[in-house]
Amino acid sequence: MSRIIVFDLNNNPVGQFNAECNRGWILLGNTGVSDGGQTSVIIPTDVAGQPWLQLGRMVLVEEPPLPAWAGVIDMPWKVSPPVEMTFYNAEYLLSLRSAERSLAVVGPMASVIGEMIHLANEQEPMYISLGTTGNVQDQKTIVIEQANIWDQMIKLLEDSGYEMVMRPQRDTHNHLSIFADIGLGLGVNTGFMLHDGDNGNMKVVDAVVDGGAINRVRGISGQTSESEQLETDVFEDQASQNIYRTRSEVIQFRDVAQLSALNQYTQNYLSNVSMPYLNLTVDVLDIGDAFANLRAGNRLIAHASEIYLPGGKKGWRGTVRLLAMALDETKRTMRTVLRGSLL
Repeated sequence: MSRIIVFDLNNNPVGQFNAECNRGWILLGNTGVSDGGQTSVIIPTDVAGQPWLQLGRMVLVEEPPLPAWAGVIDMPWKVSPPVEMTFYNAEYLLSLRSAERSLAVVGPMASVIGEMIHLANEQEPMYISLGTTGNVQDQKTIVIEQANIWDQMIKLLEDSGYEMVMRPQRDTHNHLSIFADIGLGLGVNTGFMLHDGDNGNMKVVDAVVDGGAINRVRGISGQTSESEQLETDVFEDQASQNIYRTRSEVIQFRDVAQLSALNQYTQNYLSNVSMPYLNLTVDVLDIGDAFANLRAGNRLIAHASEIYLPGGKKGWRGTVRLLAMALDETKRTMRTVLRGSLL
């Protein structure tokens, strides 16, 4: 059972209850995962009758050593007993708002994301703000359209190669804030090993080699007139071509207006797709420090002994990044999506 704290529209705590709450954490903007995490929570009838339970309210679950998790109560809400509510991951808040005016923003990624958050907050405070932005330096020219803010934000992150995690935090007065941390290659190198087999701390659920191995790429912009359309030189990954043969693609980035940005986006794309990757779906067991090392973006060492790779190789060991994870409270396991380079 988790202790679930409920907040009012000003993000001040108004009540709490205990329930099983399976929940997940996602590396937002990484093309290896999709956003939109949600979970269903069954609550007892005496809790269901509390006036402070309402659609649109924030909830918080804190259970060290896991990262704190914040969600939003929204529909569907099953009203016949047993009463069942739906919680959406914190980024769902931004999907509730559309920009009511278009706005051109010139500056680093932090300024663009910050302005999108500002446009969402100015309609009514959501207590989301920009968090850490360590290595966000490059200049961009972006037009924020009169459209859903979250849809625009996630596309910008995916196109540019930046990632984001939502970090809930309470202050000394227990007021809840949500910080959006953005950057390139979020997470830390833990050096921690996940391994299967005897005395293992993980079980492999699925393992897939994927990625396309696209190793020759040209980027173009989205202008309708051919004379206005920007185009990069061809970018290649010779090492990938030597193993997997040449595979080419012309990729369009519709909202790019500067050749420097188009070059960056195209190079980011090539680096992400030129080599096949190994996607491991594993259940991490709550053994030792395993859960303490699980954070979206973190790098770990994984050893999967019973998988068969192209080229006749059995077993794999290497560095992986944690892209997404979801807790099963009953089993005390963390279903985790890990990605590593095949080579």
